[in-house]
Amino acid sequence: MQSFRPVYSGYFADPFVWRHDDVYYAVGTGAAEEQGDAGGRVFQMLRSVDLATWTPMGSALTALHPDYGDA
Repeated sequence: MQSFRPVYSGYFADPFVWRHDDVYYAVGTGAAEEQGDAGGRVFQMLRSVDLATWTPMGSALTALHPDYGDA
């Protein structure tokens, strides 16, 4: 049986990864979104040069005001 080692220890669901100028970026759902308490920022972003070590970059978007509808 093959074992897997996570490359990021935090909560990071549904990731999407792309490469730009030899740097990898990932965007995904963070713990705050999962708990329904994202506040004003959503979709956590990470950065890596080797796909093994990831550095948090903050959030990608500002959440819409609730008047625009439910998620």
